[in-house]
Amino acid sequence: MFVSQVAISIILGIKFGTAGTASLSKGIADLVLILICLYVAAFAWSWGPLGWLVPSEISPLEVRSAVQAINVSVNMAFTFVIAQAFLTMLCHLKFGLFCCSRGSSS
Repeated sequence: MFVSQVAISIILGIKFGTAGTASLSKGIADLVLILICLYVAAFAWSWGPLGWLVPSEISPLEVRSAVQAINVSVNMAFTFVIAQAFLTMLCHLKFGLFCCSRGSSS
């Protein structure tokens, strides 16, 4: 995950810099897309399932369904917030967004 985010950041940093006026060629855009897919795959095979597994394992059987409902609601709410804020953060942080971010739960 770390390697793919650093690679994306380097590619976008070299191509756009801080001005952000250039454009990506098809080959570079495909490479960035592949790196994003590798990040998502690595997250899905490592940290991703823990947000679903841990709450179900630590909660008692009587309240497990309620705990999972709360877990899903919170997950969806934060996914919505991240999705809404992403473009604004990308405009302000430029390629640095990929240096600073960690995985989300979706």
